[in-house]
Amino acid sequence: MDAGTMTFQTYHFSTYSPSISEKTKITEQFLHSQALDNVLRDNVNNESDYVTQQIIAMTLAKMGITDAKTQAKIFDKVSSAEEYKEIYDLYEKGDLAKANQKVALLAGAKIASNVPDSVWKSALGSVVGGADDIAKVSEAAGYAAEGQYKEAAKIIGEQIADKFLITTAAKIAVEVVNGQINNWKNSEVDAAFDAYKNGADGYFWGYNVDKGDFEGVWTQMRGIGRQLELEAVAKENAIREDAGMPEMTEKEIAMVHVRVKQAYKKQFEQRSEKEDEIKKEEAKLKMMFDAFEEKNVFTGGLGPQTLNEKGYTYEQKLEIMHHFGQKMMKDTARTELTDGNVGISDTKISTAQIIIAAKKYFSEPDGKKKYEEYIKEEFGVGLYPTIEELKGDLIGDMTITDIEITDEFKQKVENGEGPEGCDLAALEEMKGKANPMKLTFDPTNATGGYVTMNDGDQMLFSYHDGKIEITITDDDMEGKIFIDATKNEDGTIVLGGKMYVDYMGGGISIKGDVNAQK
Repeated sequence: MDAGTMTFQTYHFSTYSPSISEKTKITEQFLHSQALDNVLRDNVNNESDYVTQQIIAMTLAKMGITDAKTQAKIFDKVSSAEEYKEIYDLYEKGDLAKANQKVALLAGAKIASNVPDSVWKSALGSVVGGADDIAKVSEAAGYAAEGQYKEAAKIIGEQIADKFLITTAAKIAVEVVNGQINNWKNSEVDAAFDAYKNGADGYFWGYNVDKGDFEGVWTQMRGIGRQLELEAVAKENAIREDAGMPEMTEKEIAMVHVRVKQAYKKQFEQRSEKEDEIKKEEAKLKMMFDAFEEKNVFTGGLGPQTLNEKGYTYEQKLEIMHHFGQKMMKDTARTELTDGNVGISDTKISTAQIIIAAKKYFSEPDGKKKYEEYIKEEFGVGLYPTIEELKGDLIGDMTITDIEITDEFKQKVENGEGPEGCDLAALEEMKGKANPMKLTFDPTNATGGYVTMNDGDQMLFSYHDGKIEITITDDDMEGKIFIDATKNEDGTIVLGGKMYVDYMGGGISIKGDVNAQK
């Protein structure tokens, strides 16, 4: 205190080093974290597990059950169920709404049949919510006690785990999982992984663990482990606050800590398995960024016009150019990157081609059009058809994937008050079956026109940059069809998208897939 100084021990000095601001160091760190992101983002910490854990935890909490062992048991039952594979696939396809609802129903079934009677009885006095919630939980408990698990499951999965709870749980999962993925850029998390992968003897960031000892690493992560837990709790509480829900209890916070630890254990395991793939990805990115540096893309007058005029930081330019490189490889369906002349190739693209395209794309005022022209001329790829190319018949099929019929509408049909010829059983039988379909487009201007389905009534459609939106309206039906249009190198036009239709004022809601081509 007399000297006015403070001394502390650190295991790695680069955090405090002035050299961290050098472009070379910044580029190395960016390439490393981006290679991790490209290889692992779709493989670790998938949202299906975290959403499932959230829905289970929040449903049980609403029922007054906060026991960690019960939550873990229900999650194990749900995740090992045969139906969970379908749920996982739905998350992979991006159909979050349907996946979340199926998770809630599956969780309801497993809660109903696996929570002991003694737990039900002790939980009833701790139900979260008003009189309606207490009544629902009591009703479900009564059915479960009688062995009527199907009835109990329906109440839990549809009424206790209502749409508000499911939506909030999903928002929390997305936010927390993305936070965990973004922490790949944290040097302390990176150091913890290195200790896990290789082992450490006390001189490396203070770790003293055997190779593959995650428990030892997590115990020794000290401040960073605590930081990861605090971040997850803060993210979840922020969403709860926006949703008008109370902050988590100490028990709920403890469960968040458990989930964070499980997530990083899985992340470290899968990252170890993909080290070779990550190194290859990093080498590929380095090749591309070395070419950018050589051609003064980031700093000189030879770089893309708007990129060097808008005051972007060096880190922002790295991010923008990485996304552009990935976009171009996707647009051209090329999977291999080279720094040489590719000649005529269906799989390879060169760094020189990416730089030429970037200069066109990032030029005002018509950069996007110049880019599209270059892609078509250089690779023979039309990113999407013109509206005139859509004109005529496209043949394909339509598959109903989901049908929801309200109880009120079912009762009307049973009472003979429904629309003439309405056969609900026949409608249900159509589910999952591909039905032949013809779409006939008749453009009337540059952005839309009319389309008919199976030579029926005309419907309006709009078109912009490969996106088709069809509006369905008649006396009894309203809905939308959203379709992506692409054009293959051989000139084939391919359509693929989703249909959403409400019939009889919402009495019947239908969702489906639409595919066609010419």
